[in-house]
Order: sequence, then C-alpha cells, then structure tokens
Amino acid sequence: MRLDPSLRVGAQLRTATRSSRISRSRRGPESGPSLPIDAICATAAQSRRLLKAAASGRKPRGTTSPAARPGQLRDLVQAHLAADLDADFTPHAIGRVLSRSSGAVANALDRLTALGQAQLTSDKPRSYRHQAPASTPAPAGTT
Repeated sequence: MRLDPSLRVGAQLRTATRSSRISRSRRGPESGPSLPIDAICATAAQSRRLLKAAASGRKPRGTTSPAARPGQLRDLVQAHLAADLDADFTPHAIGRVLSRSSGAVANALDRLTALGQAQLTSDKPRSYRHQAPASTPAPAGTT
C-alpha cells in the first residue's frame, strides 16, 4: 500500500490502520504486516498523552510515586500539628501544605483524635490542635 506524502502523519496512520483492519479481517487476526501498525498507533497515542501532560504542567498517569504505606499520612499530619503547638488547623489547610486531599487529611485527623494525639477545637469549621500525650505522674518514693 502506498501512502500519499501530502497527507499528515496522523492521517497516514489512520489510513494504514483502516486498510490493515480490512486486510486482517479477510486473512485472519494474526496475519501480515498489520501488527507493527497497531504498535505504532499505540506508541503514538502514548506519546500524545505524555506531550499533552507536559504542556499542561501536570504529571502523566503512571509516573507518580508509589502508594504510601499504611499510616504514613497520619504521621505526616501529626508532625504538621506538632510543628506549631498553639495553632489550630483545618483539614483543608493541612491538605494544601501536604499536597493531599482534605478528605484524607480529615480521616487522619479523626484517627489522631481517637488516639488522643490531636484535639478537635471547633466543630464548624472543623479545626484541630496538637494534643500533648498525658504524662503519668512518677511513682512515690522514686527520685
């Protein structure tokens, strides 16, 4: 099959793909030179997605860091609360600092509150403060 040089590359790929589908359906699913065309189309689509992601400034899918370990966000939230002991923080504010969703941060704060490591200071809007662990009094007679 000859391709017209005046056509754009994308149009040439579509034309080649259409003709390969027609010839493949006549000869069987695994025959002939149409399989490299499918690989080229898949690679071109992936390249377009990466190019669009780079142009828009976002990270492409599949290139983010691996999933966090269980409890990692809770530790990050606790460290953020402990950094400023006297300040009240909303889940939204902590989420912006940690680049995490406010819902996930709210869940971590609820868990920290249940563990006694954070204190809910206001219901509307929900805000939290670091709660120092309760110190146990020293037994009598020890110095």
